[in-house]
Amino acid sequence: PPAARDAKAAKRSSKQARMHMFAMLASLGSPPACAPEAGQFVAPAGPESGAPWMKLLTDHVLYWRARKAWSRQYYNDVFQFIAKRAPDLQQPLRIVEVGTAFGGLANYLLQRLPRAQLYAVDPFLSGYDPSDRHAHAMAAIASKLGLNKTELSVAWASGMAYDLTARHG
Repeated sequence: PPAARDAKAAKRSSKQARMHMFAMLASLGSPPACAPEAGQFVAPAGPESGAPWMKLLTDHVLYWRARKAWSRQYYNDVFQFIAKRAPDLQQPLRIVEVGTAFGGLANYLLQRLPRAQLYAVDPFLSGYDPSDRHAHAMAAIASKLGLNKTELSVAWASGMAYDLTARHG
């Protein structure tokens, strides 16, 4: 029945939110784990026509970010979790999102918490787990663009960094 499916989806969303929340809670008020000297990724200065990261960003990242059906409730649940535990939302927060995928949660949190420093962590690897749909999709994207795993990872991170920096500074 639809109600049972909705209850299962809500429970799954709640569990996913808690997993993200634990990673974020650990970072509230503490220094980020990834400092520039430790290899923090820096966004490209601007769009490069034909660059693999721009194609990934426009054709895949933004496309799929906009089509996540569960996103709004999940994102709001995470935001509410932070809001209830952060001492002052007007002060800068440091947030680490582990497993950012398409950056939807990162984008949502930066919209709601413009003073936050958000560190989105994801290896952006294709084919890391043949049974995982996202890993399978990443492998198909890499193949379509003629990129190896490392090139895909760098292009994905570049596109994400450019997009989030352009949107939120």
